[in-house]
Amino acid sequence: MLTILMTKEFHLSVLAECITLGAKLSMQTYCRESEQPAAGRHQGDWKLDHLFQASQLTLMRHINNLVNHLTVPHEILNFSDTKDQQMSKNAEKFEDVLSDIISLETVFCLASSLKQYLTSLALLPWKPKVPLEFYKDICRFCTFTMECVGWLLGSGSMPSGEQLCTSLQCVNAVLQNRELCVVIGHTDHVTHVCSITSAVHHIVTSLSVLPGQHMCVHIQHEETPAKTQRKNDLDYLTRACDQISELMQFALKDVYGGTKHVNNLTASLVSLLTQAIIGLARLPVLNSFARTPPVVWKMGWIPTPSGEPKTKLPPLPIDLMLDKDVLKEFVLRNSMIGWISRQQFEETWMSLLGVLNPSETDNEISQEEHMERSHCMVLAVRAITAMLVQTMIVPCPGNPTQGVYDIQPRDKPLAFLHTRCGKKLSVIRGIVEQELQRLAHTRSGKHSGAGGTKYMFDANLERDTAHDEYSLGQVSIESIWSVVGILEPNMETTDSETTDSIESPNRMDTPLSNLGPALATSPSDSTITRDQSLSEAGLDVHSCLQFLQELYRQWLLPAASNKPSLMLLNEIIKSVVCLSDLFAEREQFDWLLDTLMEVYKVHPTEDELSMQYLVVAVSKAAAVVAMLKDRLPDASTAEKVVKMLDTSLRSTHVPSRIAALHGSLFLLEANIAEVSKSLVPILTDYLLKNIQSQSQLPVSNERQMLTLWATAFYLLENYYMDVRDTDFPAQLLQANMSCILKKLGFMHMRKLSVLVSSSSEESVSTAVYLAIFKGLERLLLTDVLTAQDAEVIVKLSVDSLYVSRDRLCLSSPQRALAALGLLFTCMYSGKQYDGYSPRPRDQGAFNMDEPQNLLQDPESLIVAMERVTVLFDRIKKGYPYEARVITQVLPAFLADFFPAQDIMNKVIGEFLSNQQPYPHLIARVVFQVFSNLHEQRQQVLLRDWVMLSLSNFTQRTPVAMAMWSLTCFFISASTNKWLRNLLSYVLSRMGKIDTIDRRLFCLAAKDFYCQLTDDTSRRSFKSTFQTAAASQPELPYSELVDCINKL
Repeated sequence: MLTILMTKEFHLSVLAECITLGAKLSMQTYCRESEQPAAGRHQGDWKLDHLFQASQLTLMRHINNLVNHLTVPHEILNFSDTKDQQMSKNAEKFEDVLSDIISLETVFCLASSLKQYLTSLALLPWKPKVPLEFYKDICRFCTFTMECVGWLLGSGSMPSGEQLCTSLQCVNAVLQNRELCVVIGHTDHVTHVCSITSAVHHIVTSLSVLPGQHMCVHIQHEETPAKTQRKNDLDYLTRACDQISELMQFALKDVYGGTKHVNNLTASLVSLLTQAIIGLARLPVLNSFARTPPVVWKMGWIPTPSGEPKTKLPPLPIDLMLDKDVLKEFVLRNSMIGWISRQQFEETWMSLLGVLNPSETDNEISQEEHMERSHCMVLAVRAITAMLVQTMIVPCPGNPTQGVYDIQPRDKPLAFLHTRCGKKLSVIRGIVEQELQRLAHTRSGKHSGAGGTKYMFDANLERDTAHDEYSLGQVSIESIWSVVGILEPNMETTDSETTDSIESPNRMDTPLSNLGPALATSPSDSTITRDQSLSEAGLDVHSCLQFLQELYRQWLLPAASNKPSLMLLNEIIKSVVCLSDLFAEREQFDWLLDTLMEVYKVHPTEDELSMQYLVVAVSKAAAVVAMLKDRLPDASTAEKVVKMLDTSLRSTHVPSRIAALHGSLFLLEANIAEVSKSLVPILTDYLLKNIQSQSQLPVSNERQMLTLWATAFYLLENYYMDVRDTDFPAQLLQANMSCILKKLGFMHMRKLSVLVSSSSEESVSTAVYLAIFKGLERLLLTDVLTAQDAEVIVKLSVDSLYVSRDRLCLSSPQRALAALGLLFTCMYSGKQYDGYSPRPRDQGAFNMDEPQNLLQDPESLIVAMERVTVLFDRIKKGYPYEARVITQVLPAFLADFFPAQDIMNKVIGEFLSNQQPYPHLIARVVFQVFSNLHEQRQQVLLRDWVMLSLSNFTQRTPVAMAMWSLTCFFISASTNKWLRNLLSYVLSRMGKIDTIDRRLFCLAAKDFYCQLTDDTSRRSFKSTFQTAAASQPELPYSELVDCINKL
């Protein structure tokens, strides 16, 4: 394999696809073998697929060959500076190399492959590392790629959008790799950092800054004599520090709402630039300048840099930190970059504490100075909170470029996913979920390397999948219980490896929602990983929290002598809500509940900004403390909490109502009997009234709608027994889909979800739409619905994908994929509703030798085939993106549900249809369906179907498509692995009839002819093509007949 990839004929544009396929095969091997782990096997023992290893070695050899042609040692390049003579000489050398030896096409092909290689490594579960010997070559090549972009900009040849994105994706992948980031940021590679920073700065200034303007204030430095070469290098590094400071200004405007400078740039390009800027800003040689607000240079601060090289600035003096403008930008920059060492964390911590406790120089200060100081203290509290919250980033606390905030969803893992049907659903639904996540991040302009399906069915519904920001409900009450050690260690989990048979023992007595794991009695893996990383970094978060708790206690006491201002009090309460996710002791939640309840009693209700956070904090503390007191809270306390929530729900302030819903979710998760008894009716009434009213508005608050639906679905799943007997019209639950859409004044939450999700895209945002479908899927999988309820959801999923001449439902691919996922969930979980179920896992697919009584009844088969027809119609008339996803999962879905004779006619008919806009995608479906038959040793059945279809293929027009279709058909039917591996190449030749296409056609047809064992079939095969060749002798059919005659 390596020999093939290293040949001169191998085109490098294919290398990225080889890496992707190799990673996919590695993942398949891992999933297959991890189900039955070998004794003594460790996480690092997993091997990469041979294709991935060969692709890796090929990539590194090409990169090494390219790097060997570059100048040694590396020289800094800045194509935007035409006055610098040294830069001009370096640029001339660079142009000589680029014009004589290396082509730009090769550079960007390798950059794309390198990006795909590093991304694939990060996604594999056992986290393989880049081989140590490739580190320097990768870093040098990454630098060269950015220099190529700078050269194109400097020479007046604007790089294409694809080239810009490829180069930025490559540098981001390197900067987000922990090992490579350390190498490129080493002091020996300062010139690499300077060149990359210069290139990124050149891109931003060329595309978004008008001539004669600057991104921010110019920085003043002490004059240093340039007598030695080392001083010249330091001058270039100083310039890079200036540039990263300006680039941070660009990134801040992007992240915190500025749009003037990016009007001519796409959201995806701005996101890539922002990621590159933050990655560069975290490198030690640039970090100090990136974190320092440029406004301090205007204020006359001229520090003496230290360190090696001399680019490390001392902490800002306290008098500058007390300036509101300086502190505000300092907070924004530090929140965006994070911290890079324990020393930096501690220095920043002490500087911010100095703002919270300034030395009093005068007992009497003016009102304006008091307001200024209060504002600074608010910013300091906000910065300290952000620093501590960033310790929840996994797997690298404090590093937003190499991780995401730890999420502990409130929903329990689904027992159904551990059944045979559930495991099959996870595979198919996981593919759809990955595509949904990719589309979601494309919609928001953000690029996520996660791409996983860890929280496919149990992510909090109020979280928009397109964003990864820290939010309320980040950590569940159960996970807090496990961290503080409240749960009993002997709480056992129930075996979830249940059968998918309807007649499973105790099935009717034990709902699936009760078959899953019990309450977690130990912290999650991500929490353990985070704690280990903090321990390795030497950070003592616990001491920080204790100090803040004592400080906040002094401010929050009703009798406190130094009461905080209103805006500071608001920020303190907000800080406590966020930091409570980090609490690890029971006493901390006791303090939180007691203290904030006292604040709530005396605080004016008119201050809705503070009250919304008080409601969340008190509810959260009460939910945790309820478990501490053996679920027997004081009756008056429970009544006060419920009254507090009821008051907030009635508020006209939308954020207060959202906060009340979050507080309710905390209490519902804790399942406090005294609270739930009075809270559930309040919530039910509120949800029905508001979902109905909000859905009728042309524009609604997305965040509010997400929280409303999250609460509604959580109630239906976990408190179904409390709400099922409400006085809702029973006949509406059984009405068909068309009647439901015509009805007004719907008063049932389940029906409201159907009504809202079926409404127009203008009235329901994509995020809300996806949340509703996720909630419906979870209700199906928890088995709390009746058959009639489930049938309504099934009809919704089919109707959402339905295509007719008059309308195309769900013009958004994202919405269509969500409906597709719901349809699959309905099919795999709804066997008890329509009687048509997938085969058990150990049987792979349908076996024609199995007893007839195991096959489903004809009516169920018709219903299931109608749903398959909907999918094929969606392929024809949907977006290309949808067609690709559907055809990717369709073969496995068909194999799980239908016998071969029931699907062959449908699949072949679609392949032959002249109205099919994506025959190359259907060809892959045919290939995979045939592969399933090969695995079942159904070669006889397969050959019979091919023989029956031959005449239909030969009659297809134009001839080029007929020949191409037959070639794909014969390759799919072949058992020759070498011939089958040619499918991808043949697919790329669609509609062509050149010499190579004729040869491939004859080769594939002869192979099938040789598989025919009886003379009757051979004569029929030959006769079919003789008849086709007789009408038009010049067609390739005549060549095939001649080849057969020579056998």
